[in-house]
Parts: sequence; structure tokens; C-alpha cells
Amino acid sequence: AAAAAAAAKTTVYREVAGEAEVLARLRDEGWMPEGAALGAEADGVGLAELLQRQGYREVAAFGTTRRSYEVAGAGLGVDTDEASFGHAVVEVEAMAVDDAAAVAAAAARIEAFAAAAGLAPEAAAAGAAEARKPRGKLEEFLHRFDPERLRRLVEAGSM
Repeated sequence: AAAAAAAAKTTVYREVAGEAEVLARLRDEGWMPEGAALGAEADGVGLAELLQRQGYREVAAFGTTRRSYEVAGAGLGVDTDEASFGHAVVEVEAMAVDDAAAVAAAAARIEAFAAAAGLAPEAAAAGAAEARKPRGKLEEFLHRFDPERLRRLVEAGSM
């Protein structure tokens, strides 16, 4: 039960790195046609240009300064991200294989460390009955600068 509660408070991401891997994932999910190509296969086209050619348009642009730390002996990483528009987040991360039990165990380790380090969501820190999950960088950007788009994404279940 503790692992399930911990998993409910965390977000699990599958890491995708590099333009080629991102493109492969977009094709696998049906968001990009099978023939879409990058680099030498496509006259030097990068992912940003390919997305534009396929009708995608940019909805947010901001920079992030990231500092990464390792929690000695815990198998955890702590990243601090400060976005160029003034939003800052702390992420506690653990790598896990794509297995439900391993992901739940990693989530429990993350929650235990976050609680011990005082990294509680804002409402919980202020003593509210239920903590609000902190907004990530993109969600906060949309909250501040394009709340109507954020509302539509939330209603569609995309955020």
C-alpha cells in the first residue's frame, strides 16, 4: 500500500534521448508519418524543422538552467531546474527498469527521500489538507502565459 501511495504522488517518464529516438517514438505513436526522416536522409533537416514541415507549431519557448546532484548511496539523483521565466523546480529521480514492481519501489524511495529532505508540495508545506502536485515547467509556462491552452489540454486529459 505504501508503494502504491508513493507511486500516486510521482510521475513516471520513459526517457527518450536524441532527435532520432524522439522521431522514432513519434512515428511509433502515430504522430509522425513512417517516411519522416532526419539529418543526411532529409537534406540535413533537424527535428524542429521536420515538426514544422509536418504542421506542428511551437507553443512555448524557454530556457532552463539545470544543476544535477547525486544522493550518495541512495541510487537517487536530485535536479534543480530554473526556467528563464522565473519558475524553479526540484526533481528527485531514480532509474528503474520498465517493470511495475521496480517502478513502484523507485517511487517509494523517491517519496521517502523527498519527505526526509522537506521537499513537500507547496500546499502541504503550508499546512493545507491536501497537497497540490507542483506544476512542471511547461505546465507553469502555460498557466502563466496561455491559460486557455492549458485548460483545453487538461480537459483533453493531456496534462
